[in-house]
Amino acid sequence: SWIVLDDGQRITPNQKIQDTTEDIRVLNTTLDKDKKAPINQRTLRSKQRRPIRLKWKKSHGKLQAEVGKVAEIIVNKAKDEKALLCIDSVATGASTGTFGQDHLISSLQTLCENHGVPFYVVPCKNTSRRCSSCGYIDKGNRVSTDEFCCKDCGYECDAQDNGAANIVFQGQRLYNAGVPYGNYNKRAVDTLVKEYSQQESSVDTSEAS
Repeated sequence: SWIVLDDGQRITPNQKIQDTTEDIRVLNTTLDKDKKAPINQRTLRSKQRRPIRLKWKKSHGKLQAEVGKVAEIIVNKAKDEKALLCIDSVATGASTGTFGQDHLISSLQTLCENHGVPFYVVPCKNTSRRCSSCGYIDKGNRVSTDEFCCKDCGYECDAQDNGAANIVFQGQRLYNAGVPYGNYNKRAVDTLVKEYSQQESSVDTSEAS
């Protein structure tokens, strides 16, 4: 599944997104195959690379537009439900420009900021390995792309449903600790919770005195 929400809803990429991501994969392969080779040994010279890079840029523009439509659906759902939107910071595709995740995260964040929807971009560390039922973390918990089975409690479920539940769990922790809304993909949740919990405790102590 391309996008999995914690209520079980799944969103699959439409044909335009699939076709455009495939175009980008092909263009990436063409551009990257000998980029580490000495210039005089490259099969593509700068003059030949320019039109390919232009196609690459246009394809990313098309992909961003299509992904933006999906992001709008998700943000509108959050608005209607008056929900805090917790966004997985998974970077799959960010380095190669494929799958649309690199565009999805930024599109969701921008729309949330523009429409006043509270959001967290949640660090994805261990969200695929943590059991959403008992909290046990183990690399072996995720049996495959689709299967999750906790080695401690035996809980079984779809691996992506488990990941979505963990993203919500971590977002709830950030919210409960009073962490301001925003993108925390480069911070650890435990560190943020501790930091802002201490700040809250300090304020309470100051007010009491």
